[in-house]
Amino acid sequence: MEIKRLNTQWAQDTCRALKPIIGTKADALWQLYLVQQDMDGRREIEEQLQLLANSFLNRDVENTTPIFHPPKTELAAAIYRWVLFTTMGKTLVLLRCVA
Repeated sequence: MEIKRLNTQWAQDTCRALKPIIGTKADALWQLYLVQQDMDGRREIEEQLQLLANSFLNRDVENTTPIFHPPKTELAAAIYRWVLFTTMGKTLVLLRCVA
């Protein structure tokens, strides 16, 4: 199998570090990462791994790595509209992109 990204070693190391915590889900994420042909799909898995690592592995208060990455420029420049709806007696707010 051709390695398509330099982050492959990082993804494998992160899955190994997470395995004692999340068990076989780490194996599943690693396998999904390996068979993913789409680079956007790999980036999504990397983001999920980073979130899991930040949640379970990085407990240092001095660590300033952002947990949530900023949105892409084209998404941030879009026009959004608030949508309110009520279900089961609760009012929920949805932020919806309209442009």
